[in-house]
Amino acid sequence: MLLPRITLTFVTLLSLAPGAAAVEESQRYPRPELLIEADELMQRLGDEPRLFRNQTEADARTNPPETLLDVRSEKAFKAGTIVTARHVDIGAWKAAFGDGQDAEAWSKRLGDVLLGEDSTVIVFDDAVTPNAARAWWILKYWGVKDVRILNGGVKAWTAAGGEFGPPTTMRTRVPIKAEPHPDRLATAAEVLAFIAAGDNEAVLIDTRTDGENAAGYIPTACHTDWQECVDPATGKIRSAEELGELLARANFERSGRTITYCQSGGRASVVAFATELMGGERVENYFGSWGEWSQLPDAPIARPGK
Repeated sequence: MLLPRITLTFVTLLSLAPGAAAVEESQRYPRPELLIEADELMQRLGDEPRLFRNQTEADARTNPPETLLDVRSEKAFKAGTIVTARHVDIGAWKAAFGDGQDAEAWSKRLGDVLLGEDSTVIVFDDAVTPNAARAWWILKYWGVKDVRILNGGVKAWTAAGGEFGPPTTMRTRVPIKAEPHPDRLATAAEVLAFIAAGDNEAVLIDTRTDGENAAGYIPTACHTDWQECVDPATGKIRSAEELGELLARANFERSGRTITYCQSGGRASVVAFATELMGGERVENYFGSWGEWSQLPDAPIARPGK
């Protein structure tokens, strides 16, 4: 009588194993290296975070410290920030981006804030926000290899017991060679061509609010409000399972081409980040977005129900 019971248990375990693996897989981001949790950041910084000025130039090149970029307001930054963080005026970065061709100016701009050419760059705001995502996207566009967003931002850092200190006044310029990556940027001409081609292997995502979308949107676009990608209670990006369901409604396919847009590229950066986190291989931000599109004389505009 014992043998059937043992056999049944073994068979039951075998039948459950694939499902358990599938559940575990659904909880993983395909590209988790784009995020960093507050407790991991604490471990990386240690008790005495390294500063570029405390190393020789040769040491900094071979083992650069983490670069923390605070994209909150200057007032908030001066009131206290994560130790070693430098402030980025994200509004100035947005205005300076232009057509994404001035590599010389961006080499200088990045050299002012990065602690090393191969430094891991960690961007943070109060939470996962358009400002944090915009900084992430701009840095990736200009070729910075390892850029991460602090998941939950200052909210998560505080909840994890993280402390704040006075901002560093150090300003050491590091030689940085910024190189544009146009495959990350969609232009108006490219979006027009995309619409005309009717490419079924690509998807255009409007990341604005319901009201903005109802007033007019770029033809063929699916609608996904960027705020749905962030948990308002924690300020963190949604789980892999939640993002998978959300992006599936926008017809997102990892191997396909994805173009995101909003009003001026910030909210679109959040969804661009989410799609790359979920393994998107060809993700572009139409940085000019609706602010540019709505002013083009011949650009088509669609409205829900029409």
